Amino acid sequence: MAKIPTIIEYLKAKEIVSDYETEQDRLEKIRLDEFKKDLSHFFLNNDKLIIKDFELQKERNNYKIIPTKPYLEESYNGELNEDIDILCKKHNIKASIIYWCYHK
Repeated sequence: MAKIPTIIEYLKAKEIVSDYETEQDRLEKIRLDEFKKDLSHFFLNNDKLIIKDFELQKERNNYKIIPTKPYLEESYNGELNEDIDILCKKHNIKASIIYWCYHK
């Protein structure tokens, strides 16, 4: 028969979980900051399309890259997708460029 944890054991376990989640959030922020830095550098220095500014929106475990300066045109044909996938793999982040969001 399973032992029922005491309040003290429960609180210790709860603290361990909280510390773990805090550390995971901190590590994700570091990874995301590095990804943003590399993505900004890529957008300013690629020969296909220069994007001066963008936003990242988190949706579950995926990020949406939304260009804001300049906005992408409806006719964008995905020429950056392969390069962005390489950056995502480097930083272990799931992200995709949202090209249909050409205005706010």
